[in-house]
Amino acid sequence: MTAYTCPSLARTSALALCVASVALSKLPVSMRLLKRDPSLPSEAPGSAGAGAGAGARGRPENYISRDALGADRGGRREGPTCPEPGPGPARMASPGVFPLSCVVQQYAWGKTGSSSEVARLLASSDPSVRISEDQPYAEELAEKLHLQAPQHYPDANHKPEMAIALTSFQGLCGFRPLEEIVAFLQKVPEFRFLIGDAAAAQLQQSVGSDSQAVASALRRCFSQLMTSEKKAVVEQLDRLVMRISQQVCAGNHMEDVLGELLLQLHQEYPGDIGCFAIYFLNVLTLKPGEAMFLEANVPHAYLKGDCVECMACSDNTVRAGLTPKFIDVPTLCEMLSYSPSPSQDRLFHPARSQEDPCLSIYNPPVPDFTVMKMEVPGSAAEYKVTALDSASILLVVQGTVTASTPTAPAAIPLRRGGVLFIGASESVLLRLTVPEDLLLFRACCLL
Repeated sequence: MTAYTCPSLARTSALALCVASVALSKLPVSMRLLKRDPSLPSEAPGSAGAGAGAGARGRPENYISRDALGADRGGRREGPTCPEPGPGPARMASPGVFPLSCVVQQYAWGKTGSSSEVARLLASSDPSVRISEDQPYAEELAEKLHLQAPQHYPDANHKPEMAIALTSFQGLCGFRPLEEIVAFLQKVPEFRFLIGDAAAAQLQQSVGSDSQAVASALRRCFSQLMTSEKKAVVEQLDRLVMRISQQVCAGNHMEDVLGELLLQLHQEYPGDIGCFAIYFLNVLTLKPGEAMFLEANVPHAYLKGDCVECMACSDNTVRAGLTPKFIDVPTLCEMLSYSPSPSQDRLFHPARSQEDPCLSIYNPPVPDFTVMKMEVPGSAAEYKVTALDSASILLVVQGTVTASTPTAPAAIPLRRGGVLFIGASESVLLRLTVPEDLLLFRACCLL
């Protein structure tokens, strides 16, 4: 589990789509792989998604470049181009719509067994899958579409991302308003001890000041915490946990200091400095269908629940706590966006389509990706997925259909957990084979 991500600045329109089932605390650091279905002809083009699995090396045979999705590294829009040819004959006659077979990542932060939405989706899409009730199932994502570079920061791309709740979903996102952080410094002496009186006083004095003074004071406080000696962190965290536990046992509510959340995090990661991050960052609880959007360099953590997540093509994650992986505190503190805002400002609301009553569009203020949610009533006989100028990935979260397209030799059966690659300028007709509501998510790049 990780607590923060702060990608770099270059842009790309390649994307990743995944479903995450979070047991407690999580940040997307690597991804489920979506592979071309092995039953398809070998000349079928590859996935349009971008992954971040650390073990993926080199360029897969069915590689699709960023340029195939219509943007260069600087984010400038261009017309769609053909995928880069792999070994063998030309790919132009290949089908433009085909299913992707999937695997999952079994990270420790994932929900275990059949309690995981990821596991249930995988088992539904593949009858041969057997769920292990004692194993965690964390994420499902798209195949890597770029070469991996250095070990920890393998590309020059930024990594904006969006999480759309499937269930009640809790996460941390962006810095709180200064007034809230100052209040915690007064209520939580263990937190103030690690920050120091001088830094705490500067933060309090910056309330109401210009953005530069606010950012300077917030950076100082956050850096003071993150660079604290491990011994001091463990001592202060143990004191705080003991104090909250005693108050809870006495029947006192400790929500004014986020007592329940603090105890949960400490139980999962005892002595971890990331437990104190809840006093810096907004705590959001999303209802199904609600979303949070995270620009590059915004600190965040996903705590619990199920979500659909989409992100740009980047393998950059800078971590500082609640993780067994590589931690780089100096880089984190240097590159974060120190712009406090209320939690409600972090909510991202979709737009309802004027032409399609079943369609909601999550279109964030970056050129990298857009997510479309389709909710089709079970009374409908069919639903048309319209053509776009870019390739896209379609995920079936609920429902059973067959997918037909002029370029496919036969109808493609899709059920819960199924994933479909849709090439640029391809439309797909979905026929409902079971009279139940249909829930779909489509990741694309609107050109």
